[in-house]
Amino acid sequence: MKVHALLSRDSYFAIADESKKLGIPFAGHVPDSVSLEEASRAGQMSNEHLTGVLIACSTREAELLKLA
Repeated sequence: MKVHALLSRDSYFAIADESKKLGIPFAGHVPDSVSLEEASRAGQMSNEHLTGVLIACSTREAELLKLA
């Protein structure tokens, strides 16, 4: 299942929960309302285009996200 960046936070996590229940992997874009860490913990298998990876690797992630 492929997720996209325009999903609401609630919809994203509903898809993550349902994919776990059904044993279907999901991957794709990570919505702006979901951090890469949250996506990884939710079980997302990949992040298209690596969007947000540089900020997520920063020790100043929270500060940088406020500027975006």
